[in-house]
Amino acid sequence: MKNFILFSFFLIVAIHCNAQSTAEIAGARYGALSNTGIADNSVWQGLLNPAGIITAQERWQAGASYLNRFSISGLSSRDLVTSLKLGKGRFGLVVHSFGYDAYTQNQFSGTYAMKLSQKFRAGVQLNYFNVSIAEGFGNYSAFTANMGLQYDFNEKVTVGLVIKNPNRSELSTDVMQQYLQSVISGGLKYNLADNLTLLSDVSKDLDLDPNLSLAIEYSPLEEWSLRGGVSTLDRGLSFGFGYSPAKWSLDLASLYHQVLGFSPMISFTYRNE
Repeated sequence: MKNFILFSFFLIVAIHCNAQSTAEIAGARYGALSNTGIADNSVWQGLLNPAGIITAQERWQAGASYLNRFSISGLSSRDLVTSLKLGKGRFGLVVHSFGYDAYTQNQFSGTYAMKLSQKFRAGVQLNYFNVSIAEGFGNYSAFTANMGLQYDFNEKVTVGLVIKNPNRSELSTDVMQQYLQSVISGGLKYNLADNLTLLSDVSKDLDLDPNLSLAIEYSPLEEWSLRGGVSTLDRGLSFGFGYSPAKWSLDLASLYHQVLGFSPMISFTYRNE
């Protein structure tokens, strides 16, 4: 009975959480940017735009993150990401886990991206989702696919496009039918200066209103960055900072919801050149 009560509470909160965002939070850097970054590039793009895992010179990268939603341990999520140069492109993996003993969501994703030209990048991603529910509700799974594009207009302006789960995969149980998110997103990145970047994303989930997010990243010193963002769907705010020496990065963020409060997040990224 205790697990069932917790599970019921989880469903109420999880439905509210899903209405906030059209993607999992892609590490603390993007968390501080209100998960804005469809047109950006990093190993964490495995949770945003498959084409974005194409980065400059690094042979491989790896990262880990932890998000504690609203200071409720049962709503925490953990992510592991990695990418590796492979032939003319780059291969990436994502492992995502969310929930607690009575309700757990897991995601495993494989991504391949490559440059189609000097300015044009494309990526595809296959995802496996699994939901495990206690009290005899069982295990349920589904497969989805994502497709992403990025184009550099010049050194300052990049645009991106992502289509997630176009086939409308679903998780069906005896007590609920849940469609996995089907989303189309567009993004813009503008390098206003060497140490100042503006980002904007627009996302439309088939079941939700459009979400517009705006973010800014400023690096007053070479190894330090300050970040902030806002999104319209949940009227949420985010902020944070990062420290990034030559081969690794430590990022901290806090996401604020006007009803449910703060969600702290931390991530670590390592780059091997």
